[in-house]
Amino acid sequence: MGARRCRRAGIRRRALLRGGRHRLRHRILRGADPERAPTLAVFHDLPETRIGDVHSVGKPYVRTAPAAQVIADQTAGLPVDVTASIRALVAESEDHATPEAQCAKDADRLDCLLRARLEQSRGHQNLQPVDRHNAWRAMQTPTGKRLAEAAAVAPVGTWWQTFAEEYGHRTVQ
Repeated sequence: MGARRCRRAGIRRRALLRGGRHRLRHRILRGADPERAPTLAVFHDLPETRIGDVHSVGKPYVRTAPAAQVIADQTAGLPVDVTASIRALVAESEDHATPEAQCAKDADRLDCLLRARLEQSRGHQNLQPVDRHNAWRAMQTPTGKRLAEAAAVAPVGTWWQTFAEEYGHRTVQ
């Protein structure tokens, strides 16, 4: 999901592959096991390494194998217990039925929103305007909704400025 929305927002794929920097953001989403949510997010992305993350606009034109089939191929050579665990994580992530899966999905969306805001602050004009109502509506958890609302309206550097001031440091402006 994240890659799809980020591409739609104009953020390059290379920026998405920087290794799970947003995993820490999963921990701030309450209401779920803080260890399980990031685990689901990581394993959700595994099938996308083979089939990509097709945006909903392209789905009528591009057919990909289901995530369950892809992960079955990816785990075929692993021990049975490892294979079963990975397949269960991917299935849970895809279903979005558990609080942890919902938190992982919200964190994925939040990461995209924050990346879009960062690119906007850098002066990129080809990004779609950040629509805080749509970002808020897409979130599945109350915390996700609050974070999306704040991320859509807060100046990009606010968190850093506040952090630096709390510790008596001044940032260069």
